Amino acid sequence: MSFVRPAWLKVGISLVLWAGMIVPVAASEVRTLKNIEVISLENSSQLRLEFDGEFTGDPLINFESGSMSLRLDSTKTGSALPLLTIVKADSFIKAVRAVQVPNTNFVHLDILPSSSRVTLGHPEINHVGNSLLVILPGKISTNPGLSNTEV
Repeated sequence: MSFVRPAWLKVGISLVLWAGMIVPVAASEVRTLKNIEVISLENSSQLRLEFDGEFTGDPLINFESGSMSLRLDSTKTGSALPLLTIVKADSFIKAVRAVQVPNTNFVHLDILPSSSRVTLGHPEINHVGNSLLVILPGKISTNPGLSNTEV
């Protein structure tokens, strides 16, 4: 009987170690960004980012002067995805640029406002199946900023 206990113990430890290696591999699966769609709403704009499977991560958000960017980890761009998506019927967003950083598995999205008077607010992120919805509240300021030549 003393032989049976160590054998079952070895089998149990092997199963735990094997399962421990599968979970990180499944969690770090790289998704492909297939499509970017911009939908204009009354007081906001909505980005619909479509992936080849369920995207479970949350993007890293960066506010820069005059634009906003998102970093999507464990992601690559699809071959049919254009580098620049130009938006024609949106009052807040002019274009979305998708850049696949070489030798990495993340995509950098630059969201460019339609003018310098547009202010984009903090986005709301929603996961819906194979899509990530990014809702961007926006407003247009009525007072244009002073230029360098005005006193």
